[in-house]
Amino acid sequence: MRDHSEGHRGTCLDGAPYLLGALRPVAAYAFEEHLIECGTCQDACDDLGPIATVLSGIPTAEAIVLLEGRICAAAEGREAPPARTRRQIG
Repeated sequence: MRDHSEGHRGTCLDGAPYLLGALRPVAAYAFEEHLIECGTCQDACDDLGPIATVLSGIPTAEAIVLLEGRICAAAEGREAPPARTRRQIG
């Protein structure tokens, strides 16, 4: 497993955009290479893959924001922040 120090953190943070298909081909390939060696990111992607499928119906930027906190938490070995919800009006 790779060290999640600052030098590799940027790669770990690519999980949400990768799952949503928002990375450019070169960045997607780099993340796939990282994913081969990083058990933490493998677990995070396994856990978040179904969520990414559900989120595919909303704008990519908004979905990335929703997933980023959970992926960062998993990569750092801490509990994910609570999901933000929108209030229903009307």
